[in-house]
Amino acid sequence: MLRDHCSLYNGALQERRDAYRHTSRTSIKYGDQSAQLKEIRAVAPQRQGHWSFSSRQATIRRLDKAFQAFFRRVKAGQKPGEAQRHLATFPKRTRRRTEAHRAAARRVAKLYARIRRRRPDHAHKTALTLVRDHDVIAHEKLDTAGMTRAPKPEPDPDAPGTFLPNGAAAKAGLNRGILDAGWAQFLTILAKKAESAGRLVVAVDARNTSRTCPPSLGGCRHAAEENRVNQAKFACTACGFTAHADHVGATNVLDRAGLVLCDAA
Repeated sequence: MLRDHCSLYNGALQERRDAYRHTSRTSIKYGDQSAQLKEIRAVAPQRQGHWSFSSRQATIRRLDKAFQAFFRRVKAGQKPGEAQRHLATFPKRTRRRTEAHRAAARRVAKLYARIRRRRPDHAHKTALTLVRDHDVIAHEKLDTAGMTRAPKPEPDPDAPGTFLPNGAAAKAGLNRGILDAGWAQFLTILAKKAESAGRLVVAVDARNTSRTCPPSLGGCRHAAEENRVNQAKFACTACGFTAHADHVGATNVLDRAGLVLCDAA
């Protein structure tokens, strides 16, 4: 509805400007433009129920008053550029809806602020539990900044000026999920709590952690993309070992952490 009124207002304003500039300073009045409303409504009958005829008349009336005030300011010696800013007005009904929109935006902002407070609270509590229960904590070394980077556009060589599909929409959904989970924030909090408690946190190479057959579980160390059957199932194509993929990944992370500590020692 706001777009409709703005479109009407701007269209009527442009009509008055054009008439004044190009037809010997002819001035279009309220009655002239109000009479065109029936024709305007006939062009888009599907919008008939979106606003009343009187509300559109109010928009034209508002423009008429603003336009008259504009010329009064110009006649009084004010520069046209300074006076023109006073034309940026809206009908009262539209203004009420704008206020309602702002109120809704404030409510949404409060909800997001609550989410922002809960995310670090959850991270602190989870990290504290891990630090209290374990002397050594291992995790994948994650480059969250790189993981959430938008894919680069790829120009289409066959159609200059256009781009090939690059999965940007799907990647955007994944990025939102990663950022919403707050991985980087959690790992930072975990490292600080572990340091203050004298615990050890080890970050290991994340490559193929869920695709490698885990030797500590009796696996053969074979690493292949085909080993990861789906999100939940791991099945080694070399030795036939099967397990939950998350269990395999966590076990490999812990094994690599042990190797890191051995190398450090």
